[in-house]
Amino acid sequence: MSILNQRIDIIAIVLFFLFAIFLEKNEAFSLAEDETLSYRQLLRTYNANEVVTSPSEDVVIVYTDEAFYEEYDMFPLRRVDLGTLVERLKYMGASVIAVDMLLDFNSAYGEDPSLTLAFKEAGNVQLVSQAEFDIQNNFVKVNKAIPAFADSTSSGYSNISSNSAVSAKIVRLRMYPEINEAVGEWPFAVKAAASYLGTENVSITNNILKLGDTLEVKLDRFNDLYIDFPLLPTDGKGGTVRLHEVVGITASDILFVDEEELEDLAFLVDGKIVLIGEVAEVAHDEFETPVGNVFGVEIIANTIATILRGGPLKPASLGLEIFLALVMMGGLLATRLLSEPLPRNAISFGIVFLYCSGVIWAYVSMGLVISMIYVLLASFTAIAVINIKYYLTEMGQKTLIKDAFGQ
Repeated sequence: MSILNQRIDIIAIVLFFLFAIFLEKNEAFSLAEDETLSYRQLLRTYNANEVVTSPSEDVVIVYTDEAFYEEYDMFPLRRVDLGTLVERLKYMGASVIAVDMLLDFNSAYGEDPSLTLAFKEAGNVQLVSQAEFDIQNNFVKVNKAIPAFADSTSSGYSNISSNSAVSAKIVRLRMYPEINEAVGEWPFAVKAAASYLGTENVSITNNILKLGDTLEVKLDRFNDLYIDFPLLPTDGKGGTVRLHEVVGITASDILFVDEEELEDLAFLVDGKIVLIGEVAEVAHDEFETPVGNVFGVEIIANTIATILRGGPLKPASLGLEIFLALVMMGGLLATRLLSEPLPRNAISFGIVFLYCSGVIWAYVSMGLVISMIYVLLASFTAIAVINIKYYLTEMGQKTLIKDAFGQ
């Protein structure tokens, strides 16, 4: 046999791993990769240090739910009452009041002037906007609130969607520096965190999100921020409570109480970021995440907390990813020295197990995000190639022996 035929499996394995590195660089299998991130996030949520898994104390959610609307006896929340919420939260000492409602149409009841006045008097209100993209995912424009509101508040876009075209699961927030360059907008959570820190100096340089001079958050090479979801108490029914039940206040407790009661509740919002949003099923603002279905305003709260903690989940560098892929390739190629299939495959799968364990441990304990699916695909392909090569070699030898004794 020629040297090429004897080494064809080595060439194939090297090409498979190089192709895996190429796919990883271009994030070709984001659906499968996000699934592995989901399971790793669950392990982190339940096993990591309590310091990073506990809900943030810097963010409070003022929510409207079914119980609120039953008491309120109408839907949706009137703008005059939204103005009252803003005024009272400002009175209670809220540092930032972030309203997760796209107010991009005029009120049919003439309530816009009173709400505009409430925004202006508060002076710390942020409204949500929506970034619009074309079919090729090129930025087109930002849909903002009506001019009267936009002129009296700041804003940030809140396009909560999956990074995969197939899966709806939310594991990270993608940032678009081109939107900031075009219209001066940052993601809603980024803008809220910057306002809380008292800075308008926000930038992304070399995949590093910078807020002022003190806070830096590492993003991946696509400018994605990995969201860290907190551990929530059990609900006694086999599940967990929602985030708004832990760090939230129903809008009823703000709207339907007197001034003295407001003062008693002030400590809950004083000096904090207050998100106003819907957690009612009728709002259809619920998304799938690694920790189950989560309301949009809760995802924003988790994202803000992740940013303020400096981005505990840090993507591994491409250099480290390539190094680990080459180590795996070298380890699997070394198993070619073993002709017996049982020990060879035992060692091969042992190497894969060690790789998976190491990647999971890095995520759970260190917050280091290392891609899994690409190396795993190349590794299983390499194991199959080695076994096929030995099988064909053995069949060839048996054929030679048969032909020799058959003469």
